[in-house]
Amino acid sequence: MPYCLYVIRLKEDVWNDRKFAARNPNRRIDKPCVYVGSTVRTPEERSEQHRNRYKSSRYAHQYHDGLHQRLTSRQETYATRPEAQKAEAALAEKLRKKGTESGPTDFAYQL
Repeated sequence: MPYCLYVIRLKEDVWNDRKFAARNPNRRIDKPCVYVGSTVRTPEERSEQHRNRYKSSRYAHQYHDGLHQRLTSRQETYATRPEAQKAEAALAEKLRKKGTESGPTDFAYQL
């Protein structure tokens, strides 16, 4: 079963979370925050799982503001989980460079 990447927009309230704010010290208010993940499900199904707190990051559940359709729809599929995880980390790093420094993969990022 192929894996794909997805990007979830996060609400501005995420900045009220001290841990998130501390991991994103170079905040840019002109850039949105996102959560990057990988899944064997469709991005829409995985997004709904985050909303329902099923195997969800706290950030993706609590601050969920919908899929970032433009970034999610541009992603390729990957044959294995390790390939998807590598691509997830690469996308997160690419987005981090466009915006600010932030935490590790499977975390929330600022674009």
